[in-house]
Amino acid sequence: MVELVLVLALPKAATKSLIGKLVIAAFLMIALGYPGEVDRTSNSVMSSRGFWGLLSTIPFLYILVTLLGEVRKAIGTAKPEVGVLLRNAGLLTLLTWGFYPIAFMAPFYGASGATAEVALQAGYSVADIAAKCGYGLLIFAIASLRSHDEPGFVKV
Repeated sequence: MVELVLVLALPKAATKSLIGKLVIAAFLMIALGYPGEVDRTSNSVMSSRGFWGLLSTIPFLYILVTLLGEVRKAIGTAKPEVGVLLRNAGLLTLLTWGFYPIAFMAPFYGASGATAEVALQAGYSVADIAAKCGYGLLIFAIASLRSHDEPGFVKV
């Protein structure tokens, strides 16, 4: 998330402000979702898991809407090659981050036991690899293109 903000080429003050807001929202998302994630007492939407999941969805949506809105603005001002990479980074963010609430809600749909837990952890791992490795490569490509073409970017 922070890396994407850094390659959006926002003014320094806007970058600092946006990163601050997104970091606070990320902390709230994790802190609010964790009690529900570890709650194994009920699989109902109206359970503690459902309550904490709902609360953690608020900062989750704030992050996605804010970040993807900034990506959309940056695409409009970027060179076409950078714009395509920014679009892809935004889509990858949406797709990989979208997996987590689906997995969080899996117990609501009857997924339980060892097989469900293994499937859930395997899914989390695939999403993590795509989010971390794929995202890192996209960010590197954006930074590399911008460092060669735009003033103010350090050469990569």
